[in-house]
Amino acid sequence: IDVRGIVDYTDYSGDEYSYLHDNGVNVLEYENADGSQWPIGATLHHKYAVIDQNTDNAILVTGSHNWSASAESRNDENTLIIHDRNIANLYYQEFSKRFAELLALNSTNDIKQNTLKVYPNPAKNSISIVSDNKGQYRIYNMQGQLQYDGNLNEGVNRVNVNLLNGLYIVEMLSGNETSRTKLIIE
Repeated sequence: IDVRGIVDYTDYSGDEYSYLHDNGVNVLEYENADGSQWPIGATLHHKYAVIDQNTDNAILVTGSHNWSASAESRNDENTLIIHDRNIANLYYQEFSKRFAELLALNSTNDIKQNTLKVYPNPAKNSISIVSDNKGQYRIYNMQGQLQYDGNLNEGVNRVNVNLLNGLYIVEMLSGNETSRTKLIIE
């Protein structure tokens, strides 16, 4: 199952960002290109879920519903459930574009401050990930789809990869810290 998401406005009550992230869901916290978030900057106010977009049973769930505690109990909201593969695919394409942009933005910001080292880069069939602590690694393509994951030991960790040529994001999780860097496969 490929579960991904983008959540904005995460510093306020009602969001489930921390719960999803801490339980291994590939969810990103939205921020603008300048690093601002709501209420200072614009917000990602999209509210939808695409389910089984590559099947004839594709479903799009959307509407004014904010998917928050207030929306559930106090607000007058609407929810649309649309069973249409073409419409679901349009929303999926929009989501994939936003996810890839945000993943690239986050990885660019993280490169400046993290200590994650991956070599050789560019690579072919294997990489070494240097970690100061035990943790986990994940490798995503630019659509945000998980390609590889595993555990890291302290020191140099050799990882065999069989990836198509292109750009990938390597993510390292250790304790409460997450580091990302770009990886090129030739």
